[in-house]
Amino acid sequence: MEITGIRIKLSNDGNVRAYASIMIDGCFLVKGLAIFERPKGFFVSMPGRRTSNGVMRNFCYTLNKQTEKMIQDRVIAAFEAEIKKLENADGTLLHQ
Repeated sequence: MEITGIRIKLSNDGNVRAYASIMIDGCFLVKGLAIFERPKGFFVSMPGRRTSNGVMRNFCYTLNKQTEKMIQDRVIAAFEAEIKKLENADGTLLHQ
C-alpha cells in the first residue's frame, strides 16, 4: 500500500489544526482525517462521527501499527510542509 496523494486544509477549529485527504495507490480516497495539536505533538485522527450516545466511531481505521505510523508520519509531514509554505522569513505566518 502506498499513499500517492495528500491534501491539507488548514483549520482553527478548537484543537484541530488541519483536515487531510489521502489517496491510496492512486485509486482509493479517504477524506476527513483531522490533525490535532496535543501537548506531545500532532496526532492524526481517522474520519468518524459521534453516535447518538456521544461515543466517537471511526468510519475507517488501520489494522496494524505499521500502517498507522506510515499514515501519521506522511500526513504530519505534509501538514508541516503546508505550514512552512505560509511562513515569512522571520517565522511568523502569512495571512491565508
